[in-house]
Amino acid sequence: MELVVSLALVSLIVGALGAAMIAASHALPDGKRTTDILGQATGVLQRLDDELRTSIYITERAASAVTFVIADRSGDGLPETLRYTWGGNDGDPLMRKYNDEPEIPVVDGVTRFVLSYETNTVVERYPGPHVESAEQEFSSCIDQVYSEGVRANGWLAQHFKPLLPAEAISWRMTRAYIKARQDGEYGGSTLVQIREINPDLTPSSTVLQQQPMWETDLTASSTWQEFSFSHIQNRIPGESLCLVLQHDNGDVAAKVGVGNASDGKLSTVDSGVNWDHHSGEALVHYIYGTYFVFGQDQVVTRNYISSVQSKLEISSGGSEHQLVNVVQTLNLPEVLTAVWDTEFTGAPTQLDLNRNGIADWELAQGVFELGDLANGVWHMQGNRLRTITEQDFSEVTTVNIRCRDTVANGNPVRFRIYGDQVGDNCAIITALVQLQEDGTQTVKIKHHVAPMTGEILARFDGLEDQFVNMRLIFDPGHDTVAVFIDGKHHGTYRYDMVHHSSSSHAWINAPAADGEVDVFRIRVGGAGS
Repeated sequence: MELVVSLALVSLIVGALGAAMIAASHALPDGKRTTDILGQATGVLQRLDDELRTSIYITERAASAVTFVIADRSGDGLPETLRYTWGGNDGDPLMRKYNDEPEIPVVDGVTRFVLSYETNTVVERYPGPHVESAEQEFSSCIDQVYSEGVRANGWLAQHFKPLLPAEAISWRMTRAYIKARQDGEYGGSTLVQIREINPDLTPSSTVLQQQPMWETDLTASSTWQEFSFSHIQNRIPGESLCLVLQHDNGDVAAKVGVGNASDGKLSTVDSGVNWDHHSGEALVHYIYGTYFVFGQDQVVTRNYISSVQSKLEISSGGSEHQLVNVVQTLNLPEVLTAVWDTEFTGAPTQLDLNRNGIADWELAQGVFELGDLANGVWHMQGNRLRTITEQDFSEVTTVNIRCRDTVANGNPVRFRIYGDQVGDNCAIITALVQLQEDGTQTVKIKHHVAPMTGEILARFDGLEDQFVNMRLIFDPGHDTVAVFIDGKHHGTYRYDMVHHSSSSHAWINAPAADGEVDVFRIRVGGAGS
């Protein structure tokens, strides 16, 4: 009897407990316990923190959305791109997108999701373009005493050194005048040259630029003849050059004026093998040019994220629950509008850092061959790697390239960017790296002054035969490009805008199998404020 009563009591208790459990489960949304929902949300925020902690770039920085790039985690050698976003409406899920995979909800029933960012602002300051003076008289002798002929083996020269103010950092030559007349026969011609100078102040064999002087353009009496020189640039204060009158054709090609002066005139009777100085004499001449002084510094402001706070609010069990996390970033990721970045650890044509479904890079010909990669170096094999996504590069744009040429006097490695696009006009800037016969490398920076015409902005010789680490900063606000080579500033130069109606892009190539590159990175502007 006691056993029967006990069993009946147990049955009543178990039935009551079952009814209580059913009632409690009906009180929770979708049968989930509040602790489970909060645990899931906490895990998602922890995952977001872990990913943000190792981010490299941040390309979207908003109150309810963030897009960022982290290092390779899938083992394919390519970085990963992640995006978290909330729609802003009560109950919208928190969404996560990984690379090109479909966006998925990771937390349901979100009533509020807010991201706030702690920013470190770094100001980079570098010298702006040099300021050019008005044209100056660099050298002159105007009182003619007699005339002397320019003959087959008998040439004349005048060495000169501009007197410059103490603040001058470089100079260039613009024009030269000499006094000349016919010799009687009118078939002669003379080469009016500007040459480098030897330590003994005699002309070297290096001709910087030359212009012809035709005897048929001269008259029977001495008159001033003008010659323009646009290539005599970036000369050092205190440096001398030589004006050389080299015979080109005819018996006596011309007769030129000689005057009294303290020094300067030289002559040769063996076509420049030996030169004689003539104390107290100078060719009758004027030489003009300009000098440069330092301009005002330019400033580039870059924003780096030092920490991110995330606040997530969800509604569960009739109550609002708030989770708050703060993560310190390890890499201080830079805030950018756009980025292209490859260190050639894998095929760059597989990269899509902005995850728009279009690869960041493409080859001009064929497909990217992994066999052309070795230890993170791409052997270009004559191909061209270019950006695909259209970008006008109208914000400050920083380009990092590590490359080298491998065949002396062959085809240089070329980088080009069509930037600062405004309507149908843009700046076309080209950087060339070329190996010389002496084993050094030369870098040239060019800009286009017409759609099909390039002009050298700067040239840097004598670089070591190794990878050249080049950084270029394009500042559309000043129409300038600053050049850094191996960490050292090598000048800031103004560029021209030319007509170019096609979409803007950038590329690097070597026309033959001469070039190697291991870093190609383009960073544009900064996202957010």
